[in-house]
Amino acid sequence: MLKIFFITGLLIIAAQSQTHFEPVDTTGKPYLVIIEPDTDANYKLQMGDEIGLFADTLCVGANIYNGIGNFPITAWEGDPGYNLAGFCKGDSIIIKLWADLEEGLNEYICAVAYSEGDGTFGYGTYTVCTVDLDVTDTNSVNITGNHLPVSVSLGKNYPNPFNPVTTIPYQISEATRVSLGIYNVSGEKIVVLKNEFNPSAAGFYKVTFDASNLGSGVYFYRLETDKYKMSRKLLLIK
Repeated sequence: MLKIFFITGLLIIAAQSQTHFEPVDTTGKPYLVIIEPDTDANYKLQMGDEIGLFADTLCVGANIYNGIGNFPITAWEGDPGYNLAGFCKGDSIIIKLWADLEEGLNEYICAVAYSEGDGTFGYGTYTVCTVDLDVTDTNSVNITGNHLPVSVSLGKNYPNPFNPVTTIPYQISEATRVSLGIYNVSGEKIVVLKNEFNPSAAGFYKVTFDASNLGSGVYFYRLETDKYKMSRKLLLIK
């Protein structure tokens, strides 16, 4: 997973030249994107991996991972008055990875889970999301204007550590039954956050967890659907 922040009005020093993605020219309307590698990801970022931000097929920003933790990308908002291409409010945010993972296949679309924002550019002043680099071949993904998730994913809770309230984001890519619960270190379910017998629609979701009645310590939250199971750790500090 990757956590992503879009923040308006900040200018970042240009990154090294991209080899595969060709972002738009500077429009004078920068949006900062900070990517933080996630230790829980199935694929760990490698030095030289290239990540591009796209509005449909238009690359609006890109950067090459330097192997040193977080790194920035500057995405550009378009300016039709000056005929400058870039993100427009309401555009779906598409994130692609270029990596040498297997012969003949290098470009992938990342599966994104949003904790702040709805997956469109211009939602509030920033967007926070996690990106799963257990990625999908771009040739097999149908990108549409509806901006529905391309996969099921359980995001990182925020804040973490927390006291006593935290938010848990997740996404589902098709109608399915959803169960989300909190477990103690012994594996016992102690809180039911969601238990739906009727299928939920595909989309981006977030659930608030209030741990006022629990003691400090390590807990786990677990998402289960008809085809997916995943757990993550959270830390309550009072």
